[in-house]
Order: sequence, then C-alpha cells, then structure tokens
Amino acid sequence: MKLLLDTCVFNEKQLLSHLKNQTSTKIQLFINSIIYLELGYIYYVRQKWNLFLEVLKELKIKNENITKSIAERAIKAAMSFKDTKEGASFYFRDCLIGATAVLRNMILVTRNVKDFAWLPKNKYTTPDQILNR
Repeated sequence: MKLLLDTCVFNEKQLLSHLKNQTSTKIQLFINSIIYLELGYIYYVRQKWNLFLEVLKELKIKNENITKSIAERAIKAAMSFKDTKEGASFYFRDCLIGATAVLRNMILVTRNVKDFAWLPKNKYTTPDQILNR
C-alpha cells in the first residue's frame, strides 16, 4: 500500500511511530513536492532543517514530483472550487496533493478531509483510520 502523507499529519507522533513500525514492503510512504515545500519551510523557519531530513530518512519517505499530468488533473479539480469564497487558486496546493494520490495510486492520509472531499472515498483516509486498522 502506498500512502501519501499530508503536511498536517507530521504533527501526529502516534501515527508516525505506527507507520515507522509498519514500513516494509507492504507499506510505502510518500510526500509530493508541495508537501515537501510546506514541511521544509516550517522546519527551516524553526531552524530544524536537519530534523526534517532525519524524519524523511527514518520513515523512508520518498518524494513524488509534480508532473504535467498531475498538474493538469489538479487544474480540473480546482475548477470545482471556482465559485467558492476563496476561489480556485486557494485550493491549488490541495488539488496537486489530491491529484498525486489519484494518478500515482496512493491513499492520502490527512486530517483535512473536507479539503479533499472531491476525491473518490477510497483515495483518502484519516490518521485515526490508519491507527485503528
């Protein structure tokens, strides 16, 4: 199973510990370039860049780059938000994350379920659902 970890789940120590123990040939952990950017910025500003790199290495998290096909899928997904108060551009990052999950056959692990309600239900889950499996 390939899991795409959303930025928000990196605060979930119990989840990360659980995933560390589960990481094997059965479970592979990923972030994409957007999540790398968001997390990297947070760790860098807090002067914890080396900790960020250690977490990625310790959990064997791979980075999935944004491709043209992922970007195109994200653009189409963002159009569903064009009439919201925030507008489509507000959701571009989440759409890139969701499109990565869909096109790379991953399951997104997030607390921000409402931001990904446009995804098929089998493409996202919560940390609690992972811990209770």
